Amino acid sequence: MTSHSVNSKLQMSNSKLQNFQNKDWFKKLPAGQRDLLLQSLYLFFDMNEHPRKFYDYSFIVMPASKAFEGFVKEFLFKVNLISQKKYEGERFRVGKALNPELEHVRKLKKVALYNDLANIFGDEQVPVRLWQTWKECRNRIFHFFPKLKQAITLEEAGERLLQIFETMEFVNKKHKELF
Repeated sequence: MTSHSVNSKLQMSNSKLQNFQNKDWFKKLPAGQRDLLLQSLYLFFDMNEHPRKFYDYSFIVMPASKAFEGFVKEFLFKVNLISQKKYEGERFRVGKALNPELEHVRKLKKVALYNDLANIFGDEQVPVRLWQTWKECRNRIFHFFPKLKQAITLEEAGERLLQIFETMEFVNKKHKELF
């Protein structure tokens, strides 16, 4: 990929990401989630304005990943798929709840919420988006997988941030339509 096309993609990510701060759903997020998302945006914009070379730019996505986890937990609580105890506790695992493969594992079926989400929303759009975003923007950012690429570029960090923001906006919109 040429330097020009990378810069064009970064500029497109910049403009899309800047717009999210002004949206109603973003303004209504709990302060902690908003601050984490804003921290990721700050890091991303700062790295664009003052380029520095790093092997891995995952650090840009990490605060947004944490905000996304909080968003998903709160969402699952609002649609009555988890109790207040699970929502506030330290043992509930979002990845297990969203993983569609666990719906077929007898011992883990009771923690899997993928099918429940599909039933609530009438199709798999919401659970698919949540699971894909979780897997790409949280798991692959935080965990080491020996057979996968371990680092992301600045451009990929922008793409992951955009995926988080777009998924949050999509889920918020779907939730509003239903409730």
